[in-house]
Amino acid sequence: PNIGRILQALGAACGRRGINLDSGKLTLDIGDRRVFEGGRFLLDGEAEKQLSDYFLDCALPLPNPGWPAHDKVVEIGIGLGTGSGRASVTGSDLSEDYVKINADYRT
Repeated sequence: PNIGRILQALGAACGRRGINLDSGKLTLDIGDRRVFEGGRFLLDGEAEKQLSDYFLDCALPLPNPGWPAHDKVVEIGIGLGTGSGRASVTGSDLSEDYVKINADYRT
């Protein structure tokens, strides 16, 4: 799992808006697993396998027979450590080409 991209996107979005982030206060959870805290990733071989299995379980089958209603979600929680607040964001499935391009490297 290329989870470094999540924090990179967060940093880029905050940087464009002049928002300073303290990596020591950031937390990143995927599903029920904390994967970043205290300025470092909390990953090892077993954690990466569990994350990979989680993503596979959340995926729709390929080829996709269309866009059926489904309840597959990847839950991502980001804590900024700057106070209280909450937001919910809904996205859509990514194209197969996008996934192939971005699966070829790791951060």
